[in-house]
Amino acid sequence: MGALSIHTIGNEVVIRLNKENFSDAYLMSLLRRLRLEELAQKAQLDEQLIGLAEEINRQWWEENNQKFLDNTNK
Repeated sequence: MGALSIHTIGNEVVIRLNKENFSDAYLMSLLRRLRLEELAQKAQLDEQLIGLAEEINRQWWEENNQKFLDNTNK
């Protein structure tokens, strides 16, 4: 095996590193970077979902606010 090999198995990506070619400090740094990337992508997705929820709420209110207000005044 060389210093690095990458394989795709189903929906997983398997990365193999020859430990002789990388220091422990570098490998830990790489793993932290991958974790930060994962969290950043999740945060971006969460922000998109919040924006979508706000848009749905705005549309609902535009379509139903008069019915809602009429029912609360009774």
